[in-house]
Amino acid sequence: RDASMTWVAAALTAGTLTWTAGSWIQARTAARVSRRRLLGAGLLGLFAGAAGATAVLSPQLPAAAASVLAWAVAGLGIGIAYPVATLAILEAAPAGREGGVSATMQIANALAIALGTGLGGELVARIAQGGRSPALGIGLVDAASLVACALALVAVRGVAEPKRTPPPTR
Repeated sequence: RDASMTWVAAALTAGTLTWTAGSWIQARTAARVSRRRLLGAGLLGLFAGAAGATAVLSPQLPAAAASVLAWAVAGLGIGIAYPVATLAILEAAPAGREGGVSATMQIANALAIALGTGLGGELVARIAQGGRSPALGIGLVDAASLVACALALVAVRGVAEPKRTPPPTR
């Protein structure tokens, strides 16, 4: 959409800053808010940000400003959701197996990023080579990310809450 590098940098910076803010918010509210609620709120933010990034494909929207807003919302969502998901996975690991679970989680994360980026890039390239607008391919990749977010939102119901022990009485 011919956005300047300044606007592209602003969108990336907005996502980075709000990711940090989301992590801070999550850390400050984790003792008072359930895991499911935090994870759901984060995923909703991520979904809304991804939907906003998809909407930027529309020529009716100002691409630069809308991208900054979309990535800010997505960053906030992932900042809230990612640490909660990581903690829930590690707490569900069998005792003594936390290291293996952590390694598996890191491999799965890296593999998902690589596959998503590679397959998404391939789809966009094939569509462009076929004479269609790359926006169609980008829209399809964005739609796949929205489906993944929606599935994650459904899966939130299965997240276990930690067993809280009451504070010792004096």
